[in-house]
Amino acid sequence: MNIETMIAIKKEFSISYSAISEASGVPISTVQKVLGGITKPRNSTAEALAKALTGFIKQGSPRWMGAVSFEELLISHDYNYILDSLRNYKTADSDYVVNEKRGFNVSGSHDNNYGLSNAAGFENKSSGEYEVSDYENLPEDIRVELIDGYFYEMEAPTKKHQVVLQEILIQLTSQIRKNKGGCKVYMAPSDVQLDESNKTIVQPDLFILCNKDMIKNSRRTVGAPEFVIEVL
Repeated sequence: MNIETMIAIKKEFSISYSAISEASGVPISTVQKVLGGITKPRNSTAEALAKALTGFIKQGSPRWMGAVSFEELLISHDYNYILDSLRNYKTADSDYVVNEKRGFNVSGSHDNNYGLSNAAGFENKSSGEYEVSDYENLPEDIRVELIDGYFYEMEAPTKKHQVVLQEILIQLTSQIRKNKGGCKVYMAPSDVQLDESNKTIVQPDLFILCNKDMIKNSRRTVGAPEFVIEVL
């Protein structure tokens, strides 16, 4: 478990430093330094903290179901230097966002247009608080669904999954055309913002849309489709 995950769990479940210290056996001063990003823990300390924090995850909670924080997403996709640069540059200059727009940028990311001004929008936000604007502000190569303010990372589908999905697509499309229907069949990745919720965007494996007015743009549908399929 990395430090970003530890910090996210602490925030999500409002766990006090004293509670973590008591559960892990790690001195409270060390807990504060580690989770405050002041010091890097020894392996034994990190293991003790990880074990303790795992015990605080409530069964059935978004975290238990796989929700992750923005920071965890950046780390898992090798954008950790963005976080490091954000912390360092913020310390050096509180006006870091303005300065970046004037020319400062971090190079080397998968999404070459992603920089500090993008990441700065997530400052002081925790899981459960993310909105559509945050979803839109993620790097292009990070695929997630946003459900009730929580990010859920999407795994790459298997070949068997895609074969089944393609067959369903062919059959549904054929049936609609045969009956001269006006509906369209769409496949993931395609954003569906349910009921204009500001905290939920999903990407169903396949869905049927009959109301063209629900198409916000080439990448997003706003409202609930007539029919949705998820291939497990």
